[in-house]
Amino acid sequence: YITTATIQPNDSILTVGTLFGKIEKLSIARFTANGAIDTTFNGSGRNHLSVGTHTYGESIALQSDNKIIVCGLAFETQSNFLI
Repeated sequence: YITTATIQPNDSILTVGTLFGKIEKLSIARFTANGAIDTTFNGSGRNHLSVGTHTYGESIALQSDNKIIVCGLAFETQSNFLI
């Protein structure tokens, strides 16, 4: 599910959230201004990151140079850390 989104200067939509399954993964995706998946982003329009068995996408931001910053939470039983 999508946790949050931001709009890039070219009106592309960046989203971050969590992909649920056997292992929860941080999920980031980019859509064009008209809502279609933007396949120029990572070749598929999305990327998934897993650190341990529970990795959650929490927030997304853009730097002034348009680099993407993603924040998340990952844990494996009792060990917690931020990405």
